[in-house]
Amino acid sequence: MRIEIYDVDHGQCAMVYCPNDKKIMVDIGHNANRPWHPAVAFYNQIIDLLIITNLDKDHVSGYSGMSAIPIRSILINPSVNSTALLSLKTDGFCDSMKEIYKWLVAKEQQAAPPTYIDVQDWGGVTIHTFQNPYPLFDDTNNLSTATFIRYAGFTILFPGDLEKEGWLTLLQNRIFLSYLVETTVLVAPHHGRENGCCDEVFNFCNPQIVIISDKQKEHDTQETTSWYNSKASGIPLLVPPYGKRSVLTTRKDGHMVIQVEADGRWIINAEKIGQRPEPSPLVQALLKAYT
Repeated sequence: MRIEIYDVDHGQCAMVYCPNDKKIMVDIGHNANRPWHPAVAFYNQIIDLLIITNLDKDHVSGYSGMSAIPIRSILINPSVNSTALLSLKTDGFCDSMKEIYKWLVAKEQQAAPPTYIDVQDWGGVTIHTFQNPYPLFDDTNNLSTATFIRYAGFTILFPGDLEKEGWLTLLQNRIFLSYLVETTVLVAPHHGRENGCCDEVFNFCNPQIVIISDKQKEHDTQETTSWYNSKASGIPLLVPPYGKRSVLTTRKDGHMVIQVEADGRWIINAEKIGQRPEPSPLVQALLKAYT
């Protein structure tokens, strides 16, 4: 299994390449400055499953450009229907959110069945999702879909933008706790902001490394790297400066690739900022069409 975590604009986008060649995308942000857009990166490919962990712009901003790329199935918090989405997004929809709203309406009109991810063959990869229900919570962050992706004893957790109240509710679920205990890599909730920090989570979760998907610091609440350093055991990094790292950030380290072997061994490689190749004129032209 290979997991790629992309450097996007204050949001998130990751792709999981399963051993049987199926592709699972976790969120669908884009980067207007780099530039990087999923419609270009995955041109002429098929995405088998898109998991949207949080129904906010920074997690879905690339969706509106994906019309030419087949997405076979989409998973969001099942308690959020089109009416609930309207209630949650009273400040208006971006273009991508409008497209997701249309998808929800069409699914409801067709009485489409839910996405049964657990009965599909992902080549040994398993997916387990947990959500707080609407209207128990009426904010998109605490309605995030916490997603565990597991393979050969390795587990990565994408918790969306869960805040402390949402975490504490999920911690009451014994099944959720059983997966939390097995977490190898934690993608920090809410891009490492302080309101996603919850001490109680680490009574059960002892990750080897924490990944923060963020951009340049804009808020004091992004100053959590030291806190997460104290929560992860750390691993040797295979790129300069070759030291032991407990926290990686897309802001500092760029795109990341996690390779997990069938025997459970895994490594992470991170691209250093300033070493990125300049996109070709053709790629730049395609990016302009989608950004």
